[in-house]
Parts: sequence; structure tokens; C-alpha cells
Amino acid sequence: MIAKSYSEHLSEFEVALMTGMRQSEQFERTREDIDLNQGMVRLPQTKNGECRFVRLNSRAVTILRAWHDQGIGTGRVFPNPKPRWFTEAVRAASIQDFTWHDLRHTSPAA
Repeated sequence: MIAKSYSEHLSEFEVALMTGMRQSEQFERTREDIDLNQGMVRLPQTKNGECRFVRLNSRAVTILRAWHDQGIGTGRVFPNPKPRWFTEAVRAASIQDFTWHDLRHTSPAA
């Protein structure tokens, strides 16, 4: 059996690693929430009900600019709000007890 390729989701994964955003924070973002010139993402209402800003490093800006330039999605930056591919990839890699939330602890911004 040939392993499924998850490479088409690499940019979504990289943004998670570099920003430390919660899954819902990342996948609910619209183009209006992102200021590529300032390198910031505005999270209008976080889990605790407050607004916060996430600083983007140069790689995250490059990825988000490419998504923007390609016109991928309508409104939302990442068109699939439920990244089922992540759970499938973790399972396929035989990684135990690893969730999207664990990616929050990889970012210097987290």
C-alpha cells in the first residue's frame, strides 16, 4: 500500500508551527484578519473573549502571501475549517498522544 501524501497541507502545518494559533484561530481567519505588510494576524475574539495579535515571521508571511496571491478560498485564508488530514497524518506516522494543540508549544510566539 502506498502512503497518502499530506504535502498539499504543508503550508497549513507550517503556519501552525510558526504562530502557535489554536486550530480554530488559524482556520477561522479571513483575509481581513491578516496584515501582511505589518506581519500580523488579528484574532478578534480568542478563547478567553479578548482580542489579540499574532506576529508573523518571514516564512509565515511568505506562505500567507502565496495563499493570498493564488486566491485560494473564499473569505477564509485556509478553505477547510476542519483539518482532518492532520489527524490522519499523525495516525499514519504512528505518533501517539499528539494533537493540534501540541503545535502551540513549538512557536516562540506561543
